Amino acid sequence: MRITKNLLHKFASETVKQRKRSEPDLHAAYIMGSILSDQPLLGGTTDIDLMLVHRYLAPTPRETVAITPEISLDIFHKTREDYEPVRQFRQDPWIGYPLTYNHILLFDTDHWLEYIQSSITAEFHREDNVVARVNVFLSAARDHWRTMMTAPPQEHLDWLDQFLHALEMGANAISGLIGPPLTERRFMMTFTQRLDNLGIPDVRTGFCGLLGCKNLSNEHYAPWINSFEQDLIHLAEKPNHPPHLSIPRLGYYVQAFRHWQIVMILPY
Repeated sequence: MRITKNLLHKFASETVKQRKRSEPDLHAAYIMGSILSDQPLLGGTTDIDLMLVHRYLAPTPRETVAITPEISLDIFHKTREDYEPVRQFRQDPWIGYPLTYNHILLFDTDHWLEYIQSSITAEFHREDNVVARVNVFLSAARDHWRTMMTAPPQEHLDWLDQFLHALEMGANAISGLIGPPLTERRFMMTFTQRLDNLGIPDVRTGFCGLLGCKNLSNEHYAPWINSFEQDLIHLAEKPNHPPHLSIPRLGYYVQAFRHWQIVMILPY
């Protein structure tokens, strides 16, 4: 099966039609994420990010559903109340950015979402709104770093999680000057492009140093990817595992890692 943007849109539309029957309070639906880009595939896999807005009650914050081994649905649920007041999302990088794209609406009751979209898009790229969105990440990075300094976690994995989250927020504070939040699979690739566009490519060197990847060789990657795959399978078998780390997402992550491993060892 050849995976195209039209096929992904078809899967998304069919999912919304099914949910309209099974979830009668569905009020609106729209797509987000890599499906909006020119190259949604990475390592031959992708996901379909879908936001379902309910009138009164969201059944769960997030869920993942397998379509094929290469494609999964990453479904988020919100209610109408989550979109009030509308203008606040001009300064919200997570919800605001997807709604600035055209042709993302799959279902809209009484043009409600169309109005939301037009209100958010107006002046979204005005300087004060850009700075406000960047400050969301900057404040989060500082808060995490301050907590690590004043009350460091006792467990190493907890410390590492907080450290990586602080770096993620810091990177988004920079790249958010000219684009939406960085995504997991394309994080370093997109971050590098944004730094080049901003004219500060040397920041990548310092960021990689903080990640501890200064002296790594290609031979490290294969066993790390294999270990990640086994850990993800083990985690997915546990109850209450994070929805984005479930079995339907196994190929989504592992195949992307293996793709970039091949890219990194190719001669230039």
